[in-house]
Amino acid sequence: MITKEKQHKWLILFVITITALSSCNKDEFESNRDTITSFATIYAVKEKSYSLVADNQSATMYITKTSVPETELIHQRRVIATYTLLKDVTPKNLMDHSFWNVRLDQIMDVTCKQPVLKSQIENPDNLGTDVLYLKNIQFTGQYFNIEYEHAGDSPDINLWFDDTNHPTSNTWVTSLCINTPATEPKIKGYVSFDIANLYRETRESLYSPNQDTYEPFKLVLRYYESVDKQKELHFEIRYNECGFSLIPENE
Repeated sequence: MITKEKQHKWLILFVITITALSSCNKDEFESNRDTITSFATIYAVKEKSYSLVADNQSATMYITKTSVPETELIHQRRVIATYTLLKDVTPKNLMDHSFWNVRLDQIMDVTCKQPVLKSQIENPDNLGTDVLYLKNIQFTGQYFNIEYEHAGDSPDINLWFDDTNHPTSNTWVTSLCINTPATEPKIKGYVSFDIANLYRETRESLYSPNQDTYEPFKLVLRYYESVDKQKELHFEIRYNECGFSLIPENE
């Protein structure tokens, strides 16, 4: 999560949960170690050229081959993508980000939403207080990605953000809200919340011209893990030249 080492750790755990599809052929690397799964965005240019940008923005990956129908390669579609680096057209030096080429093996839809601000709805309970099972949380610099399970069909899930306590407070208060009553069996889902703009706006409100850096502050994430029982996760927010990162409290 957050630092490069933590992001790598979460990515490994996440990849384990998704089965890589086809084996490599003579045009590709001979090892499945070069098949990667990550949260990503698809970009299409006049429906002729397709590329994939992973959330960590390590490189733009040009979709040279695909097992996914082109009709599903929709511009700015948020997905969990499984892709394989192509041997003959990808540089040996993977730090050269100018021309990575991949075969797109599989995509899964990810719901992408903006947080709901307190100034827009005063009571987060109006967004739902039903039970949510969090399986994995990953912050990638732009998106707050959540893998969850919920015992119900097509839940409406929102991230409620208290935007009224700044700049007097240096703590973000957020709640995951879901409005679908639980039934059986559990289903797995993925959702991304774009919180980069919230970060930029809040960062400006906390900036002190007498300091060279911005003060770190905290994020509190609340959700119901059982009926009438709310759980809190605490993160420290740290700044760097690229933006900010989330560190679980006490780590």
